[in-house]
Amino acid sequence: MNKKRKIVDRLGLGFIVALSLLLIAVLPVWNIEIENYEVIYFGESAYYSRADIELQMGLTANTHILSVTQDKIEQCKNALPFIEDIEVVKSFPNKLSIIITERTPVAYLPFSGGYLLINKDGIVLAEQKYKAYELPIIEGISISQFMLGQKISGLDAERLLTMETMLKEIEKYDMIKNIDIINISNLQEIHLYIQKLDVIMGNITDFSRKIMWLSNIYENYTVGILDLSSVNSGSAVLRPLE
Repeated sequence: MNKKRKIVDRLGLGFIVALSLLLIAVLPVWNIEIENYEVIYFGESAYYSRADIELQMGLTANTHILSVTQDKIEQCKNALPFIEDIEVVKSFPNKLSIIITERTPVAYLPFSGGYLLINKDGIVLAEQKYKAYELPIIEGISISQFMLGQKISGLDAERLLTMETMLKEIEKYDMIKNIDIINISNLQEIHLYIQKLDVIMGNITDFSRKIMWLSNIYENYTVGILDLSSVNSGSAVLRPLE
């Protein structure tokens, strides 16, 4: 009986040793190899470099594939506010495919002598001293503090909802780069400024229809006051600048 137990123990020990040697031989092979890296970006090039992403995710030549976790992916997204999504696909034994989707900036908010760059959901992407993109400035909003990667806070719910609704509709009709200023100081009389054209939009009611009208006719008017607040009646009124 003791002989059988010794034989079993030796076999067990031999198996453990063999498995350990196998793991030692194989584990280095499991160090990651990025076979596909892709960025879906908003401008002419990606906002972050590949090195930025790899640094935040802790990816090096010696990184083991099992250490690439969802927690590290989320940490990277939180650290880089322009990142909307990171898709990581693992392929046995050590291949990684990484697809980055960036947020699209749509407007600037004046702040402390500079600007906050935001997306259509009101998330702050960057603080900039000067405008780096041809995007409208939103006037009529006062901001005392902010956090990068977070939605702007301190605004009343109606003003925030109005801003988000407007930005989504303006982006939908591809008007973002045409508008210079969006003024929401008075939510009952919203103004859009396109060069020397002052467009009165009224309130947020039927804003989608108003923007659709504007997208179809604004190129015909270069100066003056264009009143679209009553488009439901089927009319747009143009008058000289006062």
